[in-house]
Amino acid sequence: MRGASVSVKELEHRHIVGQHPVRVAHLDIGAGEKVAITGPSGCGKTTLLCCIAGILLPTSGEVTVGEKRIDQLSDSDRRKFRRDNIGLVFQEFELLDHIDVRENAYLPIWLDGREPTDDEEKKLIERSRRCGIEQLLHRKPRALSQGERQRAAVCRALMNSPTLILADEPTGSLDSNSGRAVLDLLFDEADLSGATVVVVTHDSTILDGFDRVVDLVGEAS
Repeated sequence: MRGASVSVKELEHRHIVGQHPVRVAHLDIGAGEKVAITGPSGCGKTTLLCCIAGILLPTSGEVTVGEKRIDQLSDSDRRKFRRDNIGLVFQEFELLDHIDVRENAYLPIWLDGREPTDDEEKKLIERSRRCGIEQLLHRKPRALSQGERQRAAVCRALMNSPTLILADEPTGSLDSNSGRAVLDLLFDEADLSGATVVVVTHDSTILDGFDRVVDLVGEAS
């Protein structure tokens, strides 16, 4: 499996009429590349990630992932593309509180209409071990700390072996050792599958692990 390239051209997204829009003139990310996106709070890093994932549609401009123009897909087609191809680590985790960590991790598989295989179960146990939450798989998210929920969200994002991994501050709630372990897991999984990794971060201590660092302010028009 090969990673998905990302191309953003003349993107503009305006949350509210009259509000200053998020603009990105041009951004190309190669298949299999590991890219960190940095910039001050409020410059549009999370908005850009959501436009790449098809969660938000740009007001204007183009967003292409692999060979798909994301901005031209219907809502249902964007959801299917996201489920089949993209692993997402949200800043607010977006875990379901009424099911345990293991079940949260299996959501991408169940949404694909199938049950996890023995191999996928083994991978979840290994990933959770590396993240330090192997003993917490039976717990509900509300019984976890912020950092534990973040690591659970990372395990879920990797479940469907995505071609593109998008992570919004994946180390933000973690100490330096735990943050490095999570980033190493993301990179190792990407190396195994050839996946592309795009990470929004304020954490300057992890930037040396990326192929490239993009200052979003420098990409804005």
